[in-house]
Amino acid sequence: MMDTRELWEIQMRITRAQAANDFDTAFEEIGRLIRDDSPGVRMTGLYYRGEISESQGALADAVRDWKEALDIKGGSGFLRFELCRRLAVANERLGEVDRALASLRSALQICSEDGKFSGNLALTHFLRVSNGAIDNVDQPLIEALVVISWQMLEVPDPPDLNDLPNAIAKLDRWFDKLMKDSIHPDMRDTN
Repeated sequence: MMDTRELWEIQMRITRAQAANDFDTAFEEIGRLIRDDSPGVRMTGLYYRGEISESQGALADAVRDWKEALDIKGGSGFLRFELCRRLAVANERLGEVDRALASLRSALQICSEDGKFSGNLALTHFLRVSNGAIDNVDQPLIEALVVISWQMLEVPDPPDLNDLPNAIAKLDRWFDKLMKDSIHPDMRDTN
């Protein structure tokens, strides 16, 4: 079982290899993750392998890897959330809208149960894929996640839960502002 530092170093090597289109090195490092005893580390390896497959247009392979990762018991809530979110994107691109919505519901549920990170990107994606429709079954989960995300992102003023699409749009605008504000002034686009 590898320690946190070793995992971080492998992830950095994978990222550098991906950026250099050195997929042999990336897959070698990913193999080390997948062979590890820790469920979270194996899941991380499958996440990266799926990410490379997706970048090369092999969406079915990406979906297979991400589903396999989700079948592993354990792993962090955020990793499980991100796997579901990426699975939703891939399913949507494959024209599998119902599967995309199911994956997004899983992502939203994980985020709501974990309560340690914002689900604003998944909320926005859910609204887009569902054409802005929030049915009575999904509404309590969406409301809970809007509140959690609102708190995580420290959005001023309480959310209007009577207008969920607008509340989600406000979350998006706030998130964009936070991201822009976090970029060093010398690196910001001046246009």
